[in-house]
Amino acid sequence: MAKQNQSIAELRAMTIIQIERELDYCNANDTPIVCQMVSTPQGRQKIVDLILEYVGNAGQSISQAIVSIEAENNPKTIFCQ
Repeated sequence: MAKQNQSIAELRAMTIIQIERELDYCNANDTPIVCQMVSTPQGRQKIVDLILEYVGNAGQSISQAIVSIEAENNPKTIFCQ
């Protein structure tokens, strides 16, 4: 069980590294809400946590998770859903 927990922790750490890399290239034209949120340390941590949740629980890719978070938080798209 300890080895499994270690593997999960390693997978989580590697995923966070990939999320951080992806967020470094945030495009405000495509995802303005997410880009605005990642401009502060607290907002960035919240976005990283949300992306981890979407990747782990919903099986989305990091890019899909970013787009989903944007759609759920952007007032322009909320009314279109």
